[in-house]
Amino acid sequence: MKQNRSTNHGPLIASALLTAGALLLAGCGSSSTPPRSSTSVASSSSATPSRSATAQGTSRPPTAAPAGEPGAPKDYSLADMQSRESIEGRDQAIAAVRAAAHDGYTRVVIDFTGGDKTLQWFTSYSETATLEASGKVVPMPSKAILMVRLPALHEPSSSTETVLHGDQPATVLGSVLKTYVEAPFEGQATVFIALDSQHPYHVSTLTNPTRLVIDFQS
Repeated sequence: MKQNRSTNHGPLIASALLTAGALLLAGCGSSSTPPRSSTSVASSSSATPSRSATAQGTSRPPTAAPAGEPGAPKDYSLADMQSRESIEGRDQAIAAVRAAAHDGYTRVVIDFTGGDKTLQWFTSYSETATLEASGKVVPMPSKAILMVRLPALHEPSSSTETVLHGDQPATVLGSVLKTYVEAPFEGQATVFIALDSQHPYHVSTLTNPTRLVIDFQS
């Protein structure tokens, strides 16, 4: 009598399924995309450095006075001034009026011809420029006008003799806005110097040739 053997295949099937699942999971893990490596960008050493904003001063370095002329004066004043010398003659005439801007002051120089004699002068501030001969008021750009009166100048002998008078545009710089020279009348003339405001000033005289130097403190 033959006896039928029944074979239990359950454990083998379960084992096979587990093995297949494990292989499938391993295959999925190996197919994942590797992470990208981040590359750092080094800063270039040739980059242009930022410019620092540096304020540039507006003051200029000191300018030396021309040869034969004094440097910056030590004292200034707003008061009226006058020369202490007596009149020696009426041979001098105004040859030129010039100006120069220096560090700390503006200088106006009145040059004279007619010998190296003592010069007489008076200075004072005024709000108008009134001519001695006609009484006419010369238009000026400000009311801070220094009047330089010169009472002992050469009197022109004829109407054809050339004398310096009128506007002197070359003197407009620094604190000076306008300079006007009055024509001599009865041996007297006035130089009107209009400034941006009343500045303390200093007056000195030089010889060889004769010059009147007026320094306005900045």
